[in-house]
Amino acid sequence: MNDKDSRYKESKATQGPPDGQRWSAYLEATGDHTKASETANDHHHPEDEADREARAIAEWVSRKFRGAKFIDLANVVLALILIVVGICAAFIYDGQLAQMRHTNELTKKALDGSDRALEQTKIKMQGQIDAVNDGNTLAKNALLSTQRAFLYVGKFNISRVGNLYKVNFVWSNGGTTPTRLMREAVHVRLFKDDMPDNFILYDPAEKGTELVVGPKADSNGRAEVLSAADLESAAAYQGHLYIWGWARYYDVFDRTPQHLTEFCTEVTDVVYSPGNINFVTSSCERGNCTDDECKNQ
Repeated sequence: MNDKDSRYKESKATQGPPDGQRWSAYLEATGDHTKASETANDHHHPEDEADREARAIAEWVSRKFRGAKFIDLANVVLALILIVVGICAAFIYDGQLAQMRHTNELTKKALDGSDRALEQTKIKMQGQIDAVNDGNTLAKNALLSTQRAFLYVGKFNISRVGNLYKVNFVWSNGGTTPTRLMREAVHVRLFKDDMPDNFILYDPAEKGTELVVGPKADSNGRAEVLSAADLESAAAYQGHLYIWGWARYYDVFDRTPQHLTEFCTEVTDVVYSPGNINFVTSSCERGNCTDDECKNQ
């Protein structure tokens, strides 16, 4: 028997019997004379048919793996080992991944807690800063209100010069610091009737006269001239005599706004006495204000 026939027979022997053929008959057909003879002798033993078939199957299994190469078995074992190692690695990686996720979750919670604590600290610090700023503002306002220059009309003097009368107002400073860049103006006028409501008492474009008033001091403003005829008309109640004016100035403190003082008064009576003239006055309904109050008039 040549090699080709031997390989064919060996291959056929490892395939198993076709459907319906017994294993004992199949072994005899494949040409294994030893096993076939033993199987044939089995007919003379009192063993049943099932036992003979079991022995035939065992013979076939032995023949099946008799021709397997060692390297094929090694490859199968190596593949199984790699599969087991891969499964173990997958379980280890999955555990590590779960641990990492747990650690990240704990870190996130810790960071969230830190952010909340930081935000609360920021709010508290901002509240403290606001309180300090409010305190500084109150202290500054208290300082400004007691020490800054504050002008008002203290009194006025009337003196006769020929047929004219000079009306001179005195500006008083109630603050403990002097004025800066002060300008002032005073006006006297006789109206036939009451002063019109739309009459302009203060014009920001009016330049005025420079003046300085020291701390807790008085300074005479620019004198206004009143004719004897207007004074006599006012004394005879034949007209309305008004005196009004304003003063613009800065205080000595930095970054403070310009201040403004306005006044307006009506001469309601003229009292003559030897060598002296006095006015009885009444404040106007508008034109008496300081700073922001003047914006609403």
